[in-house]
Amino acid sequence: MKNIIQLVTTLLIISVLLTTCLCTEFRIVTSIPVIKYVVKELLNNKVQVYVLYYGNVNPHTIKLKPWMISYVENSNFVISLSHFPYELRIEKYCIKSGIPVLKFSDYMEYLILLKYPEIEIINTHGWWLYINNIEKFSKILLDKFVQLGVLTNSEALKVYGDFVEKLRDLKDYSKKFVELRNYSFICSPPFQYFLKNFNVNCTIVLKEHISQKDLVKLKNIKKPVVILLANYEKDSVIDRYLKSVLNEKPGVICYLSVIGNNTEVAYTKFMTYLIERFKKCLTMLNNQVKVSSINSVTNINPIYITILLVLIFVIALMIFYIKRSRT
Repeated sequence: MKNIIQLVTTLLIISVLLTTCLCTEFRIVTSIPVIKYVVKELLNNKVQVYVLYYGNVNPHTIKLKPWMISYVENSNFVISLSHFPYELRIEKYCIKSGIPVLKFSDYMEYLILLKYPEIEIINTHGWWLYINNIEKFSKILLDKFVQLGVLTNSEALKVYGDFVEKLRDLKDYSKKFVELRNYSFICSPPFQYFLKNFNVNCTIVLKEHISQKDLVKLKNIKKPVVILLANYEKDSVIDRYLKSVLNEKPGVICYLSVIGNNTEVAYTKFMTYLIERFKKCLTMLNNQVKVSSINSVTNINPIYITILLVLIFVIALMIFYIKRSRT
């Protein structure tokens, strides 16, 4: 009996200790998966990072749910994009409840104060697809983590240096896509910033509806077309319309994961995946263009071939008579 009491007491002490450890564990909640990717890249497993949603869903239509509020209430720090409706409600809740929150709107104000020239490109949810912006944003995050006691100054400097090195490798990899000048790009808003990594501008940035001006541009495009859409835009009205456009000219639709399904990956892995997917789409289009160019050669009108053969015969006959008259 005495042994049983000792065992129960030991188990109770262990459970209390475990509960204490879990309660003191630093918890961060991010409003979208990509911010979690950045935090995972910077802090690895130093903290617990939770995200309010993931998967190929349209972030504009997400509704704030009780379990999201519960995540926020039990967190030590919240990072929000300040873009989608549910995020703005989360930010208001954090401010009202006294929960520390880093709003992306604060980040924008910070960039304005520093007079960064890129400020005009970050006022949208496509900011994470532009490597230069991520580098600056990671510095702000690391400063916050030092203030919160998650990292020391020396640890933050080392983490930042390592991350910048990885981003530099991503930039170097992006520069290898020299053939991009041969194409015209049509994309939904986030991916115009993805293209900036390759020093390419988007010919048409799609909104909810294709404007008359964009329709004129579409008709006048001469180069093969690369269309970049988010996964959740597949089979949408715009997607179906663009597929009909591709029936008339060479092109390919590349569906990219704007959010990501695996929330445990780090930012550089996520970006590498996007770049690889983009590369596959370009390879598909290259093959398509080659086939169409071969077909265009083999599908020459037989009348033209006949005329060409007649001309060759006449020229040969003239040369023959000229040589014969000289002899």
